[in-house]
Amino acid sequence: GTEKLPLMLVGIYRTAEIRLGRDGGRHPLEGIVNEVRRYWRDAEIDLRETIGGVAGRAFVDSFVDTEPNRLDVAFRDLLFRRTEGHPLFTVELLRTLEERGVLAKDKEGRWFVARPVTFEELPDEVKAVIEERTGRLERELKDILTCGSVEGEQFTAEVVARVRQIEELKLAERLSEELERRHRLVISAGEVQTPQERLHMYRFLHALFQQYLYGNLSAMQRQQLHR
Repeated sequence: GTEKLPLMLVGIYRTAEIRLGRDGGRHPLEGIVNEVRRYWRDAEIDLRETIGGVAGRAFVDSFVDTEPNRLDVAFRDLLFRRTEGHPLFTVELLRTLEERGVLAKDKEGRWFVARPVTFEELPDEVKAVIEERTGRLERELKDILTCGSVEGEQFTAEVVARVRQIEELKLAERLSEELERRHRLVISAGEVQTPQERLHMYRFLHALFQQYLYGNLSAMQRQQLHR
């Protein structure tokens, strides 16, 4: 008789891609994903849960230790703060530090910090990922993010609304429905009560998105937006 062997199929997709659809209609994968969810409840693993926190730090430590090294906790903390354990960002930033001579090998072949660690410029591979994620945004959404990047990794919705002259309710919808749920570029960071009003905070899902957007501003744009 024919021997029956178990078969496992693994597929990888970006939730944001499905939410965006294709050519003005539903994304072809949307129906398939819904069918999978219908028959197998535990078939999905959300890889966003591996970014940041304990899991993200564990990846940074594990990847750094794939080669002999003398890289201490301070260096690993810095690398984790910059990448949050995002695999591509971690790998490419480490490679860039090696190419720039910031990291070098001692006589025993162990990596160590040879020069002060800086992240002045993003590697081309990281830029390409960020450009792909932000390049599809309509102008107003990108302007909102760019304005927020001037305030920092975390920004205030009401400040963006006043600088960009956007009605606050409309901005709330754009941040929540578009930039958070659909594009997954920001996340709500709670509220702050001041003596005058309640402020709503958001933060970039990844700090490198903020760095990229801010870095693309001209000196004059930065001065005007900071004011």
